[in-house]
Amino acid sequence: MALILLGLNTWSASKDWSSLRPVHEGQLAPDFSLPRINADGSLGAPLALSSLEGSVVIIDFWATWCGPCASAMPVLEEVAGQYKDRGVLVLSVNTEGSSEARAARSMANRLAPSLLLVSDSGLASRLYKVTTIPHMLVLDREGRVQWVTRGFGTASGLRRELRSIIDELL
Repeated sequence: MALILLGLNTWSASKDWSSLRPVHEGQLAPDFSLPRINADGSLGAPLALSSLEGSVVIIDFWATWCGPCASAMPVLEEVAGQYKDRGVLVLSVNTEGSSEARAARSMANRLAPSLLLVSDSGLASRLYKVTTIPHMLVLDREGRVQWVTRGFGTASGLRRELRSIIDELL
């Protein structure tokens, strides 16, 4: 029975291999709506990605236990501050769900207080096929993915890459 199910899954996937591929450059970013994490760490009103259309959006999938995620957050804060008057936003997606919302808010307050912070219980992570973190995307003003990275080398390298792609989009 297991072999039959495996065969059916393989056959189904082979009809559209791109359905297994993470969201990539050139693709329209799938919309999602996630609860904001309020200043006190409670969950608030949902924020839809589509409501940010018209802005250049950096989406950062991260978790509180992730060292590289923590290293990336000050860079994202810096870039957000540098470009905020030119329509650039950072959507910070904590992937740990509502049970870690307070810890996520605490970490964001220390490292990147100006970012839009939302809580993902798996919806957006599955939609974007996030398997490693940090996982970042840059969307143009029309919501099309222009850049994707999983992990990063150095803070200066990430800063340089983000500035380069944002400058191209502005």
